[in-house]
Amino acid sequence: MERIIQLIHENQSFILTGHTSPDGDAIGASLGLGMALKKIGKDVTVLLENIPNRYRYLPGQTLICTKNFDALDCDVFIALDCADDARIPDDVKPILKKAKHTVCIDHHMTNNGFADVNYIDANASSTSEMVYGIINSLTPPDYDIAVALYTGIVFDTGGFRFSKTNPTTLHAAAELLRTGIDFTSVYTSVLHAHSFEAGKALGIVLGNMVRTMQHKIVYSFITKEEMTSANVTRDDLEGIVQYLMTTDDAQAACFVYETEHAFRVSLRSIGPNVGAVAEMFGGGGHELAAGCEIKPDGKQVLAIIQALMQAVADFENKGTY
Repeated sequence: MERIIQLIHENQSFILTGHTSPDGDAIGASLGLGMALKKIGKDVTVLLENIPNRYRYLPGQTLICTKNFDALDCDVFIALDCADDARIPDDVKPILKKAKHTVCIDHHMTNNGFADVNYIDANASSTSEMVYGIINSLTPPDYDIAVALYTGIVFDTGGFRFSKTNPTTLHAAAELLRTGIDFTSVYTSVLHAHSFEAGKALGIVLGNMVRTMQHKIVYSFITKEEMTSANVTRDDLEGIVQYLMTTDDAQAACFVYETEHAFRVSLRSIGPNVGAVAEMFGGGGHELAAGCEIKPDGKQVLAIIQALMQAVADFENKGTY
């Protein structure tokens, strides 16, 4: 972290990005750090793909650039919540390659350390929690910064429910609350508010739900045709895999949805290492939350379910619950 703070003090222009299809943590960390850098007099541009409607309340979105990327340059390029450089949006990758300094701030255990300076903490609840520590060394977080970071922390901890939540997480959240943010509104927007289309999507997914391995694995899917007929976008699918994971007796959950050229797979568990399963198929993430992208091939989906079954069996053999 010290090297990142040094780079911030020594340089003037910064470009920040999150992973493709950004979630609450990637968005919150990017906007929070962007506003903090702007606050201390730095030149900042944030590059993020389309932000889901549920995050439209977030401050700092005037920092986001959506066009003319070819003209962009910077002293320091910072990738946030990106487990590897493949997760950086394609139109942003050329900027990464020509930046004077590159930084990665991330909390995924599968991170391959692709930047010049890598700050990776697999024990952190979220990238937003890590960014809080950096910002706190630069300037006290103000109201807007606190809203962004609290959003990221709430999202990646599932409202402080997931196992990576720790005393450092709760301390950061408490300090952010001191700015007077409307934490109830943030919590509701991140975890409970949903579009009509998202409700339709959940109904379709629940109708397709299957259990296997004595009900220990729950999996489901939504096809491109089903998404089109219900006017569902990928933004409307956020949180579905976690809902599957709350099924009685389930130890692991798998959710698959179809994109134009591939299948996106989201994995969750309460013990079995789904991060290792995702790695087998070119993805990554955490032990209890991971994902990957595969070719539109039913055989690969079956292979993922089989790998999940093995992960559950391995976990049970350890006798650890």
